[in-house]
Amino acid sequence: MITFPVSTVMMVTGFGLILIGLAAILLHRNILRMIIGFSLMDSGIAIVLVSLGYVTGGTAPIMDADLAVAGAAQRVVDPIPSALTVTAIVIGLSVTAVMLAYAIRLYRSHGTLDIEAFRHSRA
Repeated sequence: MITFPVSTVMMVTGFGLILIGLAAILLHRNILRMIIGFSLMDSGIAIVLVSLGYVTGGTAPIMDADLAVAGAAQRVVDPIPSALTVTAIVIGLSVTAVMLAYAIRLYRSHGTLDIEAFRHSRA
């Protein structure tokens, strides 16, 4: 049986979600499905960011007597991707809320969420 490292599985999963989200954005004409695609891409990017900082058998980035400074670079999990991921999740949630509010306004004004109905809005 072939076993893969956790970071590899997370990276493949993240890129898979990014590709599914990109396909949803490019192939669907319904605005709600496009918003779901953006949300899937955001989740995939968050998973990729977390997997970048993952260290197999790593420990928290706290320097104490148990962790020698000389070997810290190989044993410590990088905290920067995790911090960036939390920021990306918050920003993604905000952007999704704005897109959904905009979709509601479009539906109330035009009665549809099909992107082809908004062709007259182009300049």
